[in-house]
Amino acid sequence: MPKPWMKVFSGVLDTLYPRHCLMSSQRLDDSKAEFSYLSDTQTHYLRGIDSPYCETCGYPLYGLAQDSSNCQKCDHLDPHFKGNRSAIIMNGLGRRIIHAFKYERAFYLKRDLAAIFQRMEGIRLLLQNAVIIPVPLHPRKLRERGYNQTQLLAELLAKIEPSAQVQELLIRKKDTLTQTQMDRTERIRNMHKAFTLSRSPTNIDRSAKLLICDDVFTTGSTVNECAKTLKKAGYSDIRVITLGHG
Repeated sequence: MPKPWMKVFSGVLDTLYPRHCLMSSQRLDDSKAEFSYLSDTQTHYLRGIDSPYCETCGYPLYGLAQDSSNCQKCDHLDPHFKGNRSAIIMNGLGRRIIHAFKYERAFYLKRDLAAIFQRMEGIRLLLQNAVIIPVPLHPRKLRERGYNQTQLLAELLAKIEPSAQVQELLIRKKDTLTQTQMDRTERIRNMHKAFTLSRSPTNIDRSAKLLICDDVFTTGSTVNECAKTLKKAGYSDIRVITLGHG
């Protein structure tokens, strides 16, 4: 459809089905705005993560902590990946966005999620020639939810940088428990040996830049177990990207 007609079509949709801010419920009419479902007032509450940040987990470093390349959140991580980059902090707005996309089938937020990722410092360089690997769901959970939110996030990232590609190199073989109420030790135990390599044939070179994609980095136990599985398979350049940091 030609671009002029896309603008007309978008305007008609906004008239018939008005867009409202995810947080404030304010009606939104500006189709040229950076975000489709966040008002200008609400976007000020998005806490993006720029340098300086922890070289391991990606959490922002403040005050005297800037003299260190790592933070206390990583003291017991023993990472099998080179580092994580997260787009936003899981504050009230960040948590609401991720929850809606993850649990409420809020696919209409895709444009806004892409805009959040595009705000990240050095995002194109990070994605350049990367193989993006979404953290897989167990088949049971995938049937229940109907979609894998990390797969959708990975596809959004691949659209930002044309040289990036999405590959499902991992399978979740262990039906893990929900980790919301677990502490660090429980999360590590829960994720132990949860993943294996996909049986699908792949021509991904072992020296390729792999970028594990997840929705949230909390303790790092999930992405670290993914990285551990990939490292055992001979991959060495393993990094992580997440939408939020909790």
